Amino acid sequence: MGRTLAILLTTILLFGCGGDDKKSEPPATMPETGSTEGIVLSENAALSISNSYLLVQAVPGLPPVESTLETDCEGPTCTLTEPNTGIGEPVSLQDIQDTDTSDIENLRQAAKLILTRNGVPVYGGSVTFALGEDSTVSATAYGGWMVHNFFLAAWGNYSGPNIPSAGFGTGLSVGNATGTHPAADATYSGVMLGVITAEGGARGNGVEGDATLDFWAANPGGAQMDVSFTNITNRETGGALSDITWDDIAVRADGTFDTGNIHGLFYGSNHEEVGGTFNKDNVAGAFGAFENTSQ
Repeated sequence: MGRTLAILLTTILLFGCGGDDKKSEPPATMPETGSTEGIVLSENAALSISNSYLLVQAVPGLPPVESTLETDCEGPTCTLTEPNTGIGEPVSLQDIQDTDTSDIENLRQAAKLILTRNGVPVYGGSVTFALGEDSTVSATAYGGWMVHNFFLAAWGNYSGPNIPSAGFGTGLSVGNATGTHPAADATYSGVMLGVITAEGGARGNGVEGDATLDFWAANPGGAQMDVSFTNITNRETGGALSDITWDDIAVRADGTFDTGNIHGLFYGSNHEEVGGTFNKDNVAGAFGAFENTSQ
C-alpha cells in the first residue's frame, strides 16, 4: 500500500510545480518552476499532508475497504499511518522532488486559472497518465498560489495489477516556514480548498470557501488560533456546505498548530502568511491566507 500512496501523493503534488510571483494578472496556466519565479523552497521548507481518505478495491466482487490515513508532519517530512494495521509510510519533499516523470509538463498545462478569491489565484485541472506495468493514475486537483506557500486539495485514483482501484482524497501545503509565531495578535484572510469524502454521488467533488484565521498572542494559556471556513460551496453542483470551524487551538513556539484534524503553520520570514491542511466534516483539503494588514 505504501507504493500506491507514494504514487498518488507524488502525482497530486506535481500540480504544485512552479509558482506565481504575485503579478496583478496570474497566468492562465500554472507557471513553470524557476529560480526567479514563484515559491523557491529554502532550508525552511515544510510539508503538510492532511489526514487523508483512502478507499481501496483490492479484491473484485468484495466490498471496498475505506480508512482515514493519520498524518504526522514535521518540517519537510510527513508520515502517513494506516490505523488498522499500524503501517506507516514516510513522504518527504525530497522524495517528491526526486520523482522522474515525463508527464510533469502535461500536469502543469492541465491546471488552468479558475478563479481568484481573497487575493489568492486558484488553479484546477485533471490528468490521467500511465505509470507502466498496466498501472494508471488520474487526479483532479485545485491549488492556491501565494508568495511563500502553495496549497491544494485533490482526489486521485490509482489502478494497477495488484490493486484494481484506489481512491484517495487529500490536502497538501508546501512552503517556507517561519519557525515561530507572531509576537502580536493578527488576522489572516484567504481560501480553503477541499474534496468531499462522504459516501454518495458527491464523493470526490471539489469545494471552495473563505478562510479566516484569528491569532491571539497573549492568552493566559499561551498563544491560540481560531480557524473558520465559511461560504463553502460544491464546485460541481453549486450547493452550499456547512461552515467548518476550530476554536482555541494551541499554537506552539515553532509556529505550528494542530488538533489531529488540522495542521497549520506560519510561512514567510515575517509571518506574512499562514496555511496548512485539514480533514473534518467529510471534507479533506488545505488552506492558505494572507495577513490582514488593513486592521
